[in-house]
Amino acid sequence: MTGISIQSKTLSSEPEIGKGSDIPVIPKDATLNSLPPEWSEDPLDEINCVEKEGRAKVLVVLDDDPTGTQTVHGVNVLTDWGVDVLKEEFQKKPACFFILTNSRALNHEEEPNAAASVIGESDAWIICPFFLQGGRYTINDIHYVADENMLVPAGKTEFAKDAVFGYKSSNLREARNLQSPSFMWQ
Repeated sequence: MTGISIQSKTLSSEPEIGKGSDIPVIPKDATLNSLPPEWSEDPLDEINCVEKEGRAKVLVVLDDDPTGTQTVHGVNVLTDWGVDVLKEEFQKKPACFFILTNSRALNHEEEPNAAASVIGESDAWIICPFFLQGGRYTINDIHYVADENMLVPAGKTEFAKDAVFGYKSSNLREARNLQSPSFMWQ
């Protein structure tokens, strides 16, 4: 695809654990309306061309819990990610498939390494929690939960206190780096 620009903020290797408490609750409608507009060009023609020419890659979504897979249809969801199962899925040449990892209940530090050991190196890792139906948004690296007309930093909600899935920061880079210190997320 052309015209895509990815910008990244520099993250120190020593995340500030208390930093998330300074993130304010913000107005939902004003914030969502201030975001950049949706992509103005329809990429469907270019996507179809890439597929037709055989240059399309398979999108593999590692889903850390079942809520994401519950909102899609027409896409295979694997609960077993053994080598034989993955080979069989790739041989079907799908555009996309999900692997339900349930990794939020496991060690985040090993998640990318475990995936790479089975499927090989990938072009990119995109970690962007978003669950529209559940009022979950990620804006400028901060994960928010909608509470009526406000967006509350997730670290200030009951979700953060969960014994299994809780976290110390609403800033997702900071949270991932606290969970995976040997794999710095940029």
